[in-house]
Amino acid sequence: MAAPLVLGTLPLRAANQAGTFNSMVLTFQNYGFEVVGNHPRCVQEPNLFGLYIRGTRRIVVCQRGNQLDTLMHEGWHAVQARCRRGKPLLTEQFLRANLSRADLRDIDALYSAKSWHREAEARAMAAQQIPLYLSHLESSCGAPPAAGGIAQPPAGTQPATQPAGPAATAPQAAPQPPQPAPLAPQATPMTKPAPPTSTISLPGLLQQMGLPSIP
Repeated sequence: MAAPLVLGTLPLRAANQAGTFNSMVLTFQNYGFEVVGNHPRCVQEPNLFGLYIRGTRRIVVCQRGNQLDTLMHEGWHAVQARCRRGKPLLTEQFLRANLSRADLRDIDALYSAKSWHREAEARAMAAQQIPLYLSHLESSCGAPPAAGGIAQPPAGTQPATQPAGPAATAPQAAPQPPQPAPLAPQATPMTKPAPPTSTISLPGLLQQMGLPSIP
């Protein structure tokens, strides 16, 4: 296990660089990358300063040399693969105009034409000022995910919560046509109606009965 770094025992410039390196490590971690300092190739290849393991999100920074420069270089290889999907950021004209002759000579000698642009861009990015590097990092990978490694959608764009399942509802009866209002029941009279009054006179009545009329 490596001993903890004691910044107070380092020269001011080295302490500042160590702080910047640690900050850059956290930045890459916030983007979901893994930065490690131990790898078999660091032991097997004494002149190797670091590497990006293709097909993963792992960046290796061997514990020697300028670790900040190595992280920015190998970290950009990770950005090229995982964020930019192989799409260049810098033009070849810019790279040839801004890289040193030594860098251009090394790239031409050690890398194929297919890999030339990828390596040249990583070397150019490692030489950028930190704020500009971080700006290109964000423009390439997007804003870093929220705490916990889960990207959050912008405020106001989250979908409304959906219920667990459709609520069971009773089947609706078919609408019935309106029914006429029932007639109000008639009240039963408490008394019988009086018999009809006869309008025939007494002489007429006697005549109908065949009886002699009274003079």
